[in-house]
Amino acid sequence: MEGLLLRGRHSSGGCCEGISPFQEGRKKGGGHLCLLKKLEEGRVGRGAVKGSIVVFFLLVFSVCLLFGGFVDARAQSPQLLVKAIEIQGNKRVDKETILFKLKSKEGEPFSVSKVREDVKSLYETGYFEDVEVDAEPFEGGVKLVYKVEERPLVARVLVKGNKKIKTKDITKELKKFPLSIYNENIVKENVRKIMQMYQAKGYYDVRVDVERKERRGRIVLTYRIREGRKAHVAKIEFVGNKHFSDRTLSGQMLTKEKNLWNMVTTFVGHFLGKPSTYYYIPDLLKLDLMKVREFYRDHGFLRVAVGDPQVSVKGSGKIYIKVPIEEGPRYKVANVNLQLWTDDPFKSEDIKKLLGLKSGEWYGAATMRQDVNNLTELYGSKGYVNADVRPLVEIDDKDHTVRVTYRIEKGAKYYVGKIEVQGNVKTRDKVIRRELGLAEGDVMNTLALKAAKERLSRLGYFSQVDIETKPGEDHFEDILVNVEEQPTGSLMFGGGYSTQEAFGAMVQLQEKNLFGRGQSVSLSGNFSGKRAEYDLSFFDPYILDRPLSLGVRTHHLTYEFDTFDEESLGFTITLGKRIWNWHTTASIGYELQSVDISGVDDDAPEFIHDQRGRSVSSAIILGLSQDTRNSTVLPTKGFQRRVSLKVAGLGGDEYYYKVIADAGWFFSINKLIKNSVFHVRGRVGFINPLPIGDGSDRPVYERFFVGGDNTVRGFDEDEASPERDGQAIGGTKELIVNVEYLFPLVGGLRGLVFYDTGAAFDNGDQISLGGLRHAVGVGIRFITPFGPLKLDLGYKLDRKKGEDSTKVHFSVGTVF
Repeated sequence: MEGLLLRGRHSSGGCCEGISPFQEGRKKGGGHLCLLKKLEEGRVGRGAVKGSIVVFFLLVFSVCLLFGGFVDARAQSPQLLVKAIEIQGNKRVDKETILFKLKSKEGEPFSVSKVREDVKSLYETGYFEDVEVDAEPFEGGVKLVYKVEERPLVARVLVKGNKKIKTKDITKELKKFPLSIYNENIVKENVRKIMQMYQAKGYYDVRVDVERKERRGRIVLTYRIREGRKAHVAKIEFVGNKHFSDRTLSGQMLTKEKNLWNMVTTFVGHFLGKPSTYYYIPDLLKLDLMKVREFYRDHGFLRVAVGDPQVSVKGSGKIYIKVPIEEGPRYKVANVNLQLWTDDPFKSEDIKKLLGLKSGEWYGAATMRQDVNNLTELYGSKGYVNADVRPLVEIDDKDHTVRVTYRIEKGAKYYVGKIEVQGNVKTRDKVIRRELGLAEGDVMNTLALKAAKERLSRLGYFSQVDIETKPGEDHFEDILVNVEEQPTGSLMFGGGYSTQEAFGAMVQLQEKNLFGRGQSVSLSGNFSGKRAEYDLSFFDPYILDRPLSLGVRTHHLTYEFDTFDEESLGFTITLGKRIWNWHTTASIGYELQSVDISGVDDDAPEFIHDQRGRSVSSAIILGLSQDTRNSTVLPTKGFQRRVSLKVAGLGGDEYYYKVIADAGWFFSINKLIKNSVFHVRGRVGFINPLPIGDGSDRPVYERFFVGGDNTVRGFDEDEASPERDGQAIGGTKELIVNVEYLFPLVGGLRGLVFYDTGAAFDNGDQISLGGLRHAVGVGIRFITPFGPLKLDLGYKLDRKKGEDSTKVHFSVGTVF
């Protein structure tokens, strides 16, 4: 049979030129009748695409003259297959790349719609100037021939006319041409990037023209820049706003007026990757006005209209932006209803307690979205991971009210299928799995997975933690945990200077994930002209893979006080168990400590003379702690609380009990500075003798010494403690309060301001606010993969005679 081709050509204009969409033909000799079905021409690609498509196929042929009769071809003809695909005209783009883009495949049924999609897909690669497809009979099926004409090569890319931005900085941002093949879309994108670079520097009317010179299939492309004038935003004014001030509305925007504060925040934002600017960037302003509109909607103004801004340039490069606003009426919530299934696992009254939208209050779109998220998480915690929560909003423009109905379809209940862990090289699977709180076969709980991700992040073993679920077997969801490990070993150095100890140094070697088992070990030393202290500790959060923790610590200290010397050697072992929830731990420990007081001067305080010699302390330590911080390194929310009771007198020489309560609270204050954190910490403690002892004074090594970077900054380590005869002797009570505000500066650098107050009080003295010492100061925190850095400068507000007014505290380290 002869090949009969139906050829159709489609151009960007959408017209067919001289092509008949329908042809008939007869096979020569024999009188067999063949029917060609009309092929419908359609637009391929987008209107701007220039190209052609020649598509033909013999869709149906008749089985002719069986015993001299005709048979209905539609009933008898088989579906034809694509027997072969041939690529012609490609020089730089390899055949495999083209075949990968095609929906038509060898061995599959032929489809005109697939061929059209093929042409569209090939155009969208940007590699081809023209694409043509021929279809012809081949081995009982069809062979598709894709004829492509590649676009010319880009030989050089030049940037001309730029003075304010270096050529290398521009070319670094330009998108490259894949295979060096010219692509109009990439050219347009690069023009947009160049304009954005200039607009970010204040050149609001920059122009970029493109010159294309082609010779022998190669193009020299030139981006010719007309930089124009530089200007900054002098004023942003809103017209028609009654309920919110200009300051409040402009606070929703990243486009700012030029002033000293905004100049600082813009400079910082450059390093933090934030686009805040006092220059006029049209695209950014459009996003800003969308934010203003959403701000109004979140406060009940459902019909607010934010008009197109009026932008004018006056004087020497000053831009004035005027934004018209029609606030419209403010809408209240008339009522909030729920549509539940009869077998819903929750009661309506319990669900309504969780909703942010309340009857009689102003409607807020953001509050409604949060309600949807909360309800979705609520049902997800009971295994209904595909629960569909749809808010139905009815607006009454007459009464200016909104009726909201949350329609909840819980769907099927799912269980935990397979749990797979990926990305861990050093860390063992069980270390990750035990933090999930879910096992295979449990009811799926999306809230538990969310908490598990937070716990895994808090471990400090991973730089990235992702937890996904994917469909498993019937009514089962598989869990995929993907982690990216980070160094867990650290070597830290610290130092400082005090009037008592002169220069001091600290060194700590720590591994938080020993052999990938989740155990930690630490060795530290603290040295100065008067102190030599060593500390070795080990901690296992899961003994024998059970939710029981074990901590072991030993330390040795020698310290030369002004009137006596102290040497101590101690050992502590602690067992802990989670109670109530993941955040709360109860512990019991035992401490054995030997202390030698020697070299006592004649003028030393009397109670020091009484403690001369070696004594042994044997004590039980009870503890209760709670930690909900979202990070142990740089928390932004949550609290940390601990209460401990130490009772000495189990066969030793000392008889006392010591109580310490410590609490810290972290929360974000984004209204001041985005990603800023407020931290408040309080600590109180006291020590008293047991009635079974001799009632002697408390041992000096258990007394409270206040001052230093862990108690009250701006003071030496015991400078806020009681003294006798000019010698710091520590107190039997202490009270400490720390308040600090942390905020981002540049990159990973964070600044802080702080206020510390506290003191230790001697036996017989009551804790009083008048006895507290006070200091303020500033500091920085720098936590990067290269190591943590801490630097604080404290200033005494109540400096006494002979004291330094300031104190510097710092430490720096590295990780491995």
